[in-house]
Amino acid sequence: MRSPQSKTVSWLAIAGYIAGVLTLVFLMGIVFASILGHEVPTNTRFTVVSVLALGAALSFAFVGGTAAAHGTIPIPFTEQKPIAFSVTGGIAVFIIVLTLGYYLYVPSNRTFTVTVAPLADGMSINVPGKILLQYGGSDLIQDINSLGQAEFKMIPIQYLGQKAKASPKVPGYQEQFQEIVLTDAVLNIELHKIDTKFSGRITPVPKGKTVRVLVDGESNEAVPDEFGRFEILVHGKFEGKIRVRVLVNGVQKYDDLQLLPGPAVIPVRN
Repeated sequence: MRSPQSKTVSWLAIAGYIAGVLTLVFLMGIVFASILGHEVPTNTRFTVVSVLALGAALSFAFVGGTAAAHGTIPIPFTEQKPIAFSVTGGIAVFIIVLTLGYYLYVPSNRTFTVTVAPLADGMSINVPGKILLQYGGSDLIQDINSLGQAEFKMIPIQYLGQKAKASPKVPGYQEQFQEIVLTDAVLNIELHKIDTKFSGRITPVPKGKTVRVLVDGESNEAVPDEFGRFEILVHGKFEGKIRVRVLVNGVQKYDDLQLLPGPAVIPVRN
């Protein structure tokens, strides 16, 4: 008949085997994810190391073995280290693996770089501009470089994974804040073109004729009302000059520059 002690030893060995297998499966999952192009976020790497250390410690404690760890703990703002510790077994394995994993796997730098890429219709822009980044009470602004990105360096590591706001300052596009999560990967924000209504009045009003008002670069056109008033939507501009043309019965009667957003008085020759 098997003694209670042998049953306990058998159960501990099984528990150690299970803990080791689960730790191995966890690590294999990380490896397969890396092969498929998925990386462990920087701010969660310490969690991965903690799981590895705990799994190794449980496996070691149940299966058995010899391990020891000792050291001292300093008191802040003093040069002395009055607290000393010495541990063995599974706790020692946990401390050893956790310490080695932290220094080998968790980044030692305490800052990171945030890269913001503004996109228009899913494509990188090729115009000069800036990006405003707000986080933790800080306002940073950077130029968009030749790669179509703005780089914010030396961001304190405690903001990794935190929410922030980014606003584009690009001519012809709306300046509106978009919420992002700060990571060390490239962050895309979508640009939205500015739409401005250009208004004006034609004088004198051609009676009984077809009048069309066109703006260079725009596919839409405007038809004045009975008083000669019109409005036409101009995309991607909120100020500056635009070229306006007026056709009467298909014949061009006006072609000149006007300032946005108007209102403009456009003389039409007879």
